[in-house]
Amino acid sequence: MERSRRGAVRRRPWLGRQTLGLFLIAAVGFPFLGDLVGERALAELIPAPQPTGFRIVNPADAAVLGDGNLVLIEGTTLGGGAERVEVALGNDDHWAAADITADDAGRWRFLWSDPALGFHRVRARALGPNGELVVEQSIIVQVQDTSSASYVIDNPYATAGRFMKGQLHMHSSASFDGYAAMPPAQEALAYKRRSYEFVMITDHDVISYPKDIMDESFTLLQGYESTSDAGHIVALGVDQVAPSSWSPRGRIDHITRREVWRSSPTRDGTWAGGTRT
Repeated sequence: MERSRRGAVRRRPWLGRQTLGLFLIAAVGFPFLGDLVGERALAELIPAPQPTGFRIVNPADAAVLGDGNLVLIEGTTLGGGAERVEVALGNDDHWAAADITADDAGRWRFLWSDPALGFHRVRARALGPNGELVVEQSIIVQVQDTSSASYVIDNPYATAGRFMKGQLHMHSSASFDGYAAMPPAQEALAYKRRSYEFVMITDHDVISYPKDIMDESFTLLQGYESTSDAGHIVALGVDQVAPSSWSPRGRIDHITRREVWRSSPTRDGTWAGGTRT
């Protein structure tokens, strides 16, 4: 404010001539600012808007994860704006490629194997056609010593019942790879002396069944291991060997047709609750 010669008070206009001049210079000169300071400097002064379609959707930021073997990290892509999505765990720069979902190009996923307990930073980034960074996002998650699975495998020994110690895959000297093994009867007796209650000798394409060693404390099951370059198949409760030249499907069909019990063998080798075929 200022006083006139007559004593009247006059208010100065809020927009002075100097201020108005600066506004006019800025309005006229802004289109040419890139030529004056350079395009790179101008880009740093005015940040480019970040794409909003790219983000980590699972797990959520600040999520608490149970201790497990695998954690599925999922996110959304830029809808064609990025050629590649990568994920890094922690603060190092070891980036691994994420998989674009086959049935939905707008989503990506990454399997995190065996996370350690504690807090972790999960980073994801989208790269352009020339490998340039398009956008990056990070979240913090915590892995605790608990399971977040929807089901839990119960301890079978926590329930009432009788549990038997046994071995269902072993070889004797009758197998081509049983270099240090003993003959079938001696091999089975060695398990018996170590408090095993049942065993099945699964020699390659040979049924080894020294049933005379069975008694009230020890049961020998009948079986073998069908062997070919197309795969190995353990056969339980059979009395004939399928030719190894047959296909895996043919050998499996033969094994299921030759099952020699329908329930379980007794200690003396007879069959209780079922019939032999």
